[in-house]
Amino acid sequence: MHPFIELRRAILDVKMALTIRRAEAELKRYNPDQPRASRGRPDGGQWIDAGGRSKVAAGLRLTPDECWALYEKDTFHCNMVGLRSCHEQAAFRYSDCLRGFTIRPLSY
Repeated sequence: MHPFIELRRAILDVKMALTIRRAEAELKRYNPDQPRASRGRPDGGQWIDAGGRSKVAAGLRLTPDECWALYEKDTFHCNMVGLRSCHEQAAFRYSDCLRGFTIRPLSY
């Protein structure tokens, strides 16, 4: 077999193993019984801690997946509002989230 093909196959094997490990880790973290913030709250639908605060409200750093979920929620909201400035603010919130900065409230 050609060395390039062998190398490519080895890289794909490593990528697959990494993907499987990440999925297994996510399944271990997932708890369907963990409470969520109620609808109507700014952080509605997000996981909350025992004190009833979401990670955003508590000022904790979110994972990239959680940042993306927050951005999708903001985008949905901004589509309902229909203002470009809302989408700009949602993009800033996503950027701040990824960088670990404090996430300002969406003011729309």
